[in-house]
Amino acid sequence: MPLVIVSNRLPVTLTVSSKGGPASAGKKRHVSIGRSAGGLATGLSSYLASLHRGMLESDYIWVGWPGLTDPSVWSPELRDRLRSRQMEPVTTDEDMFKALPESAFTVRVGPGKTEARLRLENPSEVRRLLSSLVA
Repeated sequence: MPLVIVSNRLPVTLTVSSKGGPASAGKKRHVSIGRSAGGLATGLSSYLASLHRGMLESDYIWVGWPGLTDPSVWSPELRDRLRSRQMEPVTTDEDMFKALPESAFTVRVGPGKTEARLRLENPSEVRRLLSSLVA
């Protein structure tokens, strides 16, 4: 079974720049991918490196927000670059629900269309669900 890591951020820092200096209007923009310092990314880095050495690269995926708020820099090429590093960038809960395997336990709280497997109407239902899971 693959390891699926879901966190609020991907374990990388994305930096937007353009040829010849910082990004500005009218210039071709490039996104560089660098390692994040600290937090969960640092804590898991040696373990994940061992997966690369000893197992198939598809044995894990890291799902999270990529840290970019400017939609103009998103491209299929950038998404492919992140996926080649075992990362699935998501920008909303619904993106995350779609990215996770069908066997994942996904929950949407409140109204609205959803890809989640389970819908709860309010925080009271969340408390009941969590109590039933630990009972």
